[in-house]
Amino acid sequence: MKKLFSLMCLACMSNFGLYAQYQVENSDFEEWEDVSYSSKSGQEPVNWNSFLTGSGSLKTMAGYEQLYICEETRPGSEGSYSAKITARSVLGVIAQGNMTTGCINMGSMSAADSTGNYNYTNLDDEGQSEAFTGLPDSMHVWVYFYGANTSYPYAKANTILHTDGYYQDPRGNDITADVVGIAETKMIESLDEWQELSIPFVYNDTTDRPAYALVTFSTNATPGKGNKNDYMYIDDLEYIYNSELSALTYDGTDYFVEGQTEYDLSELTYDAELIALESNGHGASISTSYDEETYVLTITVEGDNISDDSTNYHKYNVQFACSTSEVELSITSTEPEEGTYLDNLYNVNNDHIVRVWVTDTTGIGSMW
Repeated sequence: MKKLFSLMCLACMSNFGLYAQYQVENSDFEEWEDVSYSSKSGQEPVNWNSFLTGSGSLKTMAGYEQLYICEETRPGSEGSYSAKITARSVLGVIAQGNMTTGCINMGSMSAADSTGNYNYTNLDDEGQSEAFTGLPDSMHVWVYFYGANTSYPYAKANTILHTDGYYQDPRGNDITADVVGIAETKMIESLDEWQELSIPFVYNDTTDRPAYALVTFSTNATPGKGNKNDYMYIDDLEYIYNSELSALTYDGTDYFVEGQTEYDLSELTYDAELIALESNGHGASISTSYDEETYVLTITVEGDNISDDSTNYHKYNVQFACSTSEVELSITSTEPEEGTYLDNLYNVNNDHIVRVWVTDTTGIGSMW
């Protein structure tokens, strides 16, 4: 949750938008390129990698084509292609289908050995290190998974946002980057249909922004498990940035209603110190503007990717009463007597004033 007072720190990031990247490149898998290793060749989506473009001492044995361009697309897609990853057996060991924005390292015959087998952000290759600076709230993607192993039935998808430096998944001992946030599911079911996944991000307690996104799709959530016949289609990956109000309190009282954009607090006078606001966007910003003529407070919530998507914002209006210090009385009756009450008075806007105590005939004292 993002609080109003904590957002002021964003003002110092005036140059941030010039270098910001909020989506993974070629996330619809429409652009492909020819790749090869030794005598083996195939195609991979631009900006994505699999075994043919991997690294490690066992690449000669494991560097085969397990990623394919397919015309099978998710329902309602405007594109022509999806990516398909497949598993295979290597000397009796299941090599899962694996696609990543980083690089696959193949360095151990034990599939569960994270010292030899892992995906990593390759800082020496722009095509294997996905620059990413946004703070999304969820990872949205379509998948079609078939898994033949009933003992290990689930596939995996994740995004690890990390700071500048080296990072690998699974995490190793030589890490120099810090994790900012992770969106991950290890429970993708084997269904005979496309699935629309929305995977929430969980953020660490840090003010750092990421520098890279390490994204991975795998045909099994457990290394070395699964079946050689497993496969998964992947289509239309998108990162969602929330931009809605999630809390509105005034003087300690909660007035927030889900989906409501107009609030009537016309029995209260506005005091900026008494209002507290929160949004449902981790990186969202909240700004306010108060109109002293209409007594309307306008609240604007902008998603973290507002510089990339100018439509990602929501506005809310809160009607307050005029301040008692601004009341102008209009008295048309006979001159009041000192030491008496004037009842049922109205100001020039026809707003009712309950009672006024007259201290003398030239000025009015207490009012309530």
